[in-house]
Amino acid sequence: MGSEECCIYRVPSQLREVKPAAYTPRILLIGPLHHFAKPKVFRSDIEANNLMEDLKNGNSRYLEYLMMEDQKKKYMADFLKRFVVEEKMKEIIKESLDDICASYAVSTEWISSADFEELILLDSVFILELILKHWEKRKETAQPTKTTSVDPQTSTRHHDLTVDKPYFTTMAMVDLVLLENQLPYFILEKLFEYCKNNLVGSSPTPTLDELILKLFSLEVDMTCRDYKFKNLTDMYRHVYENSLGTNARGSKKPTEDMYNADRLSRSGVKFNKVGRENSLAISFNGGVLSMPCFPADDSSEVILRNVIAYEQCHDPRNAFTSEYIDLMNFLVTTVKDVEILTASGAISNDIGRPSLVVEMINKLGQGVLTPIDTIYHDTTKELNIHCNSCRNNSCAILKKVYCSDLWTGTATAVAAVLLLLTIAATVASIYQAVKTK
Repeated sequence: MGSEECCIYRVPSQLREVKPAAYTPRILLIGPLHHFAKPKVFRSDIEANNLMEDLKNGNSRYLEYLMMEDQKKKYMADFLKRFVVEEKMKEIIKESLDDICASYAVSTEWISSADFEELILLDSVFILELILKHWEKRKETAQPTKTTSVDPQTSTRHHDLTVDKPYFTTMAMVDLVLLENQLPYFILEKLFEYCKNNLVGSSPTPTLDELILKLFSLEVDMTCRDYKFKNLTDMYRHVYENSLGTNARGSKKPTEDMYNADRLSRSGVKFNKVGRENSLAISFNGGVLSMPCFPADDSSEVILRNVIAYEQCHDPRNAFTSEYIDLMNFLVTTVKDVEILTASGAISNDIGRPSLVVEMINKLGQGVLTPIDTIYHDTTKELNIHCNSCRNNSCAILKKVYCSDLWTGTATAVAAVLLLLTIAATVASIYQAVKTK
């Protein structure tokens, strides 16, 4: 662990134990770390019998793995129709075998070289073909609708499980981001670079980075980018880092404990949703805490957990995703916090009761080693100064009591006008009395 080549790890047990399902592929097995679970691989008849027993006991995951292994074979056939390059691809993988093995933090020697090469080829082709099929679907969707009917027998693209069925598409794409379910990105690049000149209908030919970022609906500034993804988990982490700009690896200081959203709100802090999705940029200025929308849903939780696990293993000194979750843990401690942040758009609740959001965010930080020095030091410090100000607290209380809504504010304004008129009448009466003496 820790070498430049190594970038794919086993999830540490202290993270896995919090939520094992977040690190386990649901339908799609990629790479050697879950090779033992693939339906076609049995070390003994006993293992095969055990899996059959699991099926009898209602464990259907085996069937889903089997379905996707068949899908990989279909994708291999489709890919070879595009590019008749199977022998050259095998040669590229064989030449890169040492570098591929070095990408894994655990030994892959228990897999024979022939099986390992076949595994890398089949899984690489599946990922590349999936990217190309989605690219073609987007191009077809973008084309103007023609009045002539399309003959299904001559259509260039046929019904596809992982492209045309959103349920399976979503599950497969989330599985592709799991830390243990990875191939080193460089082998995908090598294979794609060899084949891409044969792509039809696109000028200039898109890069693999562009295609795969489109597939995952991610945004990165490509104009000044010289970063090479190490794997698809690292791709997400780089998107998070990119959203922070120069602050990602800037000066860090020990962070401070911070008040939750409810307490901040009672001190007059406003919450404002800003920025794109998959951003970690948070700032405080002029009494407004600007932050991206936190997506409280199952898929986003799985991706965050795996990115956190990756940076804990690969680059713990720059664990900015962990730092972001640590900040969210301060902000969200009660149901009231969730309600306030949801109302402002700073949380998108797609999992149900606000209490489930509290539980989700709090558990994201369990087992995580967060650096003492963080990029959010200045933000937390400014928030604490604001909250501890008697003036800010008094103004916030007065505003809440007397101007909490339109009717209360109108009544307060009317009362203030009447009070001023009463005072003016009293002063006038006193002045008149004094004058007549």
